Amino acid sequence: MTPVSEQVLDTGTNRPMLSSFSEAFPTAKNWQLFDRLASHLTGPVTVATIKGTTHYDFTTCLPSCRLPAAGLKGPLNGQVVIQIVKDYSAGFL
Repeated sequence: MTPVSEQVLDTGTNRPMLSSFSEAFPTAKNWQLFDRLASHLTGPVTVATIKGTTHYDFTTCLPSCRLPAAGLKGPLNGQVVIQIVKDYSAGFL
């Protein structure tokens, strides 16, 4: 939930929001922050958890072949994750 400001966490927004979470990395603190924000949202909210992913499946270092060996990404092929994110984003917009 970084870099969402304290003000936005406490006042929310009326704009549509899409939030994507990885299956393996979300921490209790991130869920607490998301719940804090969600309680103030008045616009449509879509929440997606992509199974088979970790935090690093959503980063610019995704194509690196070293991430799986280090246990830093889920079992999904990087191109599959990119396509899922593209499809969710396009559907949301």
